[in-house]
Amino acid sequence: MKPDKIKIEDLEVFANHGVFPEENVLGQKFVVSAVMYMDTRRAGLTDELTASIHYGEASAFITEYLKSHTFKLLEKVAEGLAEEMLVRIAGLQKVQIEIKKPWAPVGLPLKTVSVEIEREWHTAYIALGSNMGDSRSILEAAVQALDEMKNTKVEKVSTFITTPPYGVTDQPGFLNGCLKLSTLLYPEELLKELNRIEKEAGRERTGSQSKYSFRSRNGFRSSLYSNGTGCFFVGTLLMAVLANYPFALAPGMGLNAYFAYTVVIGMGYSWQYALTAVFAEGIIFIVLSMTNVREAIFNAIPRNLKSAVSVGIGLFIAFVGMQNAHIVIGGSTLIELFSLDGYNQVNGVEAAFSDVGITVLLAIIGVIITGILVIKNVKRKYSLGYPDYLGTWYYLPVCGTVCSECRGWLLQPAPLISAMVWQSQACHRSSASLILRESFHWISS
Repeated sequence: MKPDKIKIEDLEVFANHGVFPEENVLGQKFVVSAVMYMDTRRAGLTDELTASIHYGEASAFITEYLKSHTFKLLEKVAEGLAEEMLVRIAGLQKVQIEIKKPWAPVGLPLKTVSVEIEREWHTAYIALGSNMGDSRSILEAAVQALDEMKNTKVEKVSTFITTPPYGVTDQPGFLNGCLKLSTLLYPEELLKELNRIEKEAGRERTGSQSKYSFRSRNGFRSSLYSNGTGCFFVGTLLMAVLANYPFALAPGMGLNAYFAYTVVIGMGYSWQYALTAVFAEGIIFIVLSMTNVREAIFNAIPRNLKSAVSVGIGLFIAFVGMQNAHIVIGGSTLIELFSLDGYNQVNGVEAAFSDVGITVLLAIIGVIITGILVIKNVKRKYSLGYPDYLGTWYYLPVCGTVCSECRGWLLQPAPLISAMVWQSQACHRSSASLILRESFHWISS
């Protein structure tokens, strides 16, 4: 349901804003319009002014703000005014501000210039976690630091639970929790503040300074993503310019998996060592390509084997998807069908069906929906079959715990402040509209 509106139109204020020094000294007239969004239902039922926004006081607030500040840009005036109104006026959910500057000194005949912005409170869910030092004190300090920010309000905080480490198991258990907050910050700005709080809490982002540093692993993963995207762009561009072929080139999925899971994790080599091997491999391939040896080897491969390679890659990707969705789980063959007892035995946990079984159901539903959409030849069929449109996110829990306060999925283990889900009132669906992921993931229910 859309919020109700209270409008203030063409409020005239004499103030001192402008780029030129004379504007800051002499001043001029500004015309302000504001649309304030709130729920006026209780005011409409009770006829009580305290249940609504006093537009007389709001007009006085706008006038006082413009008169008591001096800025160069109208954008700064509008931004500051919108933030102050949202922070100080109770019940205000969103505000639209338009500031007009009649007869602006541009040396040309014009009636007015204006800046119009829209700002609102957003809901974000933050995952918290720590396994170093006094974890509870660290998390409580992080919650307090968030609540003390001017443009952020902590709404709810879950209880903290202790969970065993996942992945790298030779480390202490994690104390995990989550919170719900309202914020005026954009996602990137909020993430920057979260990183600042982590830094003040003593978290180091360099892998060499901490045995259990997950951030270095995720920073490395982000670097791989960036490098992979760069290789895709450069390779495709060269194919178009030099070969004049409409082919897109990208790193092979099989090699990526071999690099990460076999060489680095399985064999225990450092990622620097493995990248050196990749570099040497690239040099060899360049030499083979320049001497036409590579083409000769390719032509010697039978056609049916070439087709089988494509099928094999598709099966590999499908297998990874089924493992992530827990349709198949580990074991002696790595392809055992999901069962709750088998999952708990393989992972050494005591998860309930509501923890992990729901991922299997969502994945199967997504596949069925995608199949129907493919048959019907519906556009965007693959994204519509994505679990996101089923009310959850693609990164489903490996071993999750349901938060009783926020009713969401919290993946463990989590760093101090590992990820957040952004939820906006302007979102076109009830689930979260934007998610920022760093290492482990919060999943909205």
